Amino acid sequence: LELSNFGLNKNEIKGLAKEITEIYHCAANTDFRIDLKKARTINVGGVKNLLKFAGKCKKGIKINCISTAFVAGESQGVFNEHDLNVRQSFNNPYEQSKFEAELLLRSHRYIRLTTFRPSIIVGEYESGRTTSFKMFYQPLSFFYKEIFDNVPLDPEAYYNFIPVDVAAKMIVSLANVAKGGETYHIVSKETIPLGRIMDISSNFLSFKKPSYVSLQEFKEIEKSSTKKRMIEPFVPYLNFKCRFGHDETEKALLKEGFILPRIDDDFIIRLLRFCLDSGYLKKKSSLA
Repeated sequence: LELSNFGLNKNEIKGLAKEITEIYHCAANTDFRIDLKKARTINVGGVKNLLKFAGKCKKGIKINCISTAFVAGESQGVFNEHDLNVRQSFNNPYEQSKFEAELLLRSHRYIRLTTFRPSIIVGEYESGRTTSFKMFYQPLSFFYKEIFDNVPLDPEAYYNFIPVDVAAKMIVSLANVAKGGETYHIVSKETIPLGRIMDISSNFLSFKKPSYVSLQEFKEIEKSSTKKRMIEPFVPYLNFKCRFGHDETEKALLKEGFILPRIDDDFIIRLLRFCLDSGYLKKKSSLA
């Protein structure tokens, strides 16, 4: 992504430009801890290189861009499909760089752009299987290990999970009918209160829940700078209060006969069971 022509030679690029009529762009750096310069190099610079290539292809090339629903940043209330620049601030460089990438893509009129914004991508719907233990999984491992006695978490925070296989099917289904200019929110119908997820997780995994405190209280109570650094990237998502509007997306899916599966307690348990079965969370030895 960072290399001009993606590191390919001129003849390779020329040959591809003649053949390719549609692009799926789903590569990005999703690390919350990288600085803005590095995030921009990959997430915005990669789009610039993509657009250079698209400019060599036939006019009106179709680009399906996988963004993120978290371009909403620190927005409150409902963030709809048509929303982008609502003067929001951002929780980290990842969110900001993906927002800037969307702005850049929208500024190019010679492409047919369809944007897909997934929420929190987790394991497969039926099996809970995942190959990437990020976002939801990392703070879960802290709580499972009982590292924190207190955590800056709002139990009424909104969590919107989308299983990875469902997300992929949604994107392909919508991309096949999109004409260009659409933005779809790849999200589930249900948002689950974080307190409910914590209750299910602590019961199933047998760990003691930490006390929920405000961020200010946490800073005053917690003396360990290591613990503060560990939880810092996840604090915004432990207190997230924005909902992702999906009316237009749901209408388009219904036309294709696509029914979203229900995200419920049983699904959360399937995610947790895979964490144990895969060894991501080490099973606690029972005491005799």
